[in-house]
Amino acid sequence: RIEMGAASGPDQDHNYLYAIVQDSVNFNEGYALLDPILDDLLTLPLTTAVHGIFVSADFGESWFRMANDDELIATVGSLSFLPGVQTWYNEWIAVDPTRQLGGIPTRMTFGMEEVFQNTLTRVPLNGVLQAGLLDFTVIGRYFELGLPGESTTTHPDQHVGLYLPDGEGGVCLFAGGDGGVFKQCVAANEEMDNTKWGAGANQGFYALLPYGLAVAKDGTVWQGHQDNGSGHIEPDTREQFQDFGADGFFAEVDPDNSDVSYTESQNGGLRRTTDRGASSTSIAPSYTRVNFANWFVMDPLDAQHMLTGAQEIYATLNAETVTSGSWVEVFNLGSNPDTGAIRTTTTMHVHGPHAYVGYCGDCGVTVNDTGFANGIATNVGGAEAPEKGTSKGWHLAAARGLDSRFIAGIEMDESDPKTLYVTLAGYASNIRPAGSYQDPNAARIGSGVVFKSTDAGESFTDISGDLPRVQTNTVLLHRDASGRGQLIVGTDIGPFISSDTEGSRWAPLGKQLPNVPVVMLRMKPKASAEEPDTLFAATHGRGIWSYELPKLIVDPPP
Repeated sequence: RIEMGAASGPDQDHNYLYAIVQDSVNFNEGYALLDPILDDLLTLPLTTAVHGIFVSADFGESWFRMANDDELIATVGSLSFLPGVQTWYNEWIAVDPTRQLGGIPTRMTFGMEEVFQNTLTRVPLNGVLQAGLLDFTVIGRYFELGLPGESTTTHPDQHVGLYLPDGEGGVCLFAGGDGGVFKQCVAANEEMDNTKWGAGANQGFYALLPYGLAVAKDGTVWQGHQDNGSGHIEPDTREQFQDFGADGFFAEVDPDNSDVSYTESQNGGLRRTTDRGASSTSIAPSYTRVNFANWFVMDPLDAQHMLTGAQEIYATLNAETVTSGSWVEVFNLGSNPDTGAIRTTTTMHVHGPHAYVGYCGDCGVTVNDTGFANGIATNVGGAEAPEKGTSKGWHLAAARGLDSRFIAGIEMDESDPKTLYVTLAGYASNIRPAGSYQDPNAARIGSGVVFKSTDAGESFTDISGDLPRVQTNTVLLHRDASGRGQLIVGTDIGPFISSDTEGSRWAPLGKQLPNVPVVMLRMKPKASAEEPDTLFAATHGRGIWSYELPKLIVDPPP
């Protein structure tokens, strides 16, 4: 991956280009100190994926490396997590248009996990004077050790940078990352540093990315945000609280007591709070091949009955007191017999004793090359009747007719446990999309996005109909007052509703929601029968939205 920055100031030589470049060898094989001299002798257990910073003085005809991976690592004062480890995912580079010497820019900034800038901002950035250690410094700290009195910084994981002159000789730098937008402005003779970012530039900028949500009967919403922790929304004021840090993913809540909830951090860091986020207890079991965003789910009929899983499927009947070591393994997805790839959970559904699990293995992530494969595990339709918290009935379903892509959503018809609906996305990683070059799964990808089974996952029928063929992330079965069933799905271009449970016709659901990916849908559990049917949606970069489904007039007047 390469990101570019150009000299664009009116007094700058526009032949100057700058680039930050990912290192494919580091990414695939690990970082070797003093690369390439000691490649085979000293490959560190830590890693980085950055290759270096480059400059071209002739509009890309030739390039000079201003800093390699060793130099950039030496800039940062922590070896617990090397900078540039995520340059396959986040990197940018930008040139200050207001500073130059002889037409050559003298100030340039780039982002990886932190925000970096050249140390000497009064010398030309031609590469000649930037060929040693400490030519760059961090002005938006994350890994690097902060100094006393430095109370502000950027949020980690940088994606975009932009310089804007103020018209009076000064300039403002905007840095966008996983935590939104940060800004600092300096006068013509002033330098940028870590103390000038303030609290960010996000007022009125609703850009949170919730992966999942759960709603209690009192309207409290619990949610997990991409790299912005987990927390809750108060039902009356809609005030949002970040109760826990790090990455946040899925969420569950006791429908009758919204103080009791379950959230997680990255790599299966499952936690429980019983005091509305004031404190928490880690309850994660031991997983194999855990996903970065790892699934868990609560039984809507029993708040003490929960499932979580990676390769292992764990259950508990005592969610409010379960510990990391007291989960019961009810099933193991095993490995793909053709390739040896470890299978891992991608989504779950549970209702009473009945449970379904979508899985993949290989899952299409960057480090696996055995070929994508998906499947369904369930305790419905097995040799024994299903029983909560036990292995009874668990088996792998045949899943005939199901296209071979990531199972993102799964929903059972609670009136008929053998009927289920599945939605498909792409692969686990957008870096290697479905059908990319030499994909061994290419012949099995298909194009369906919603599938139905009436035999507990043994066979599936494509009911996508006229639904747009885009990633479809989540599915709900909704029944109105007359008992008529309709499917509601969240896709990468918004929510859609079907005319029936066969996907005969599909239409966009509601108005006012921006064109935005919908990653999870949940119905609010009712505190009384008189309450309206209220749907909640977690969206990619637009937060949580709700929609009140219209009431059906069962007996219309003549």
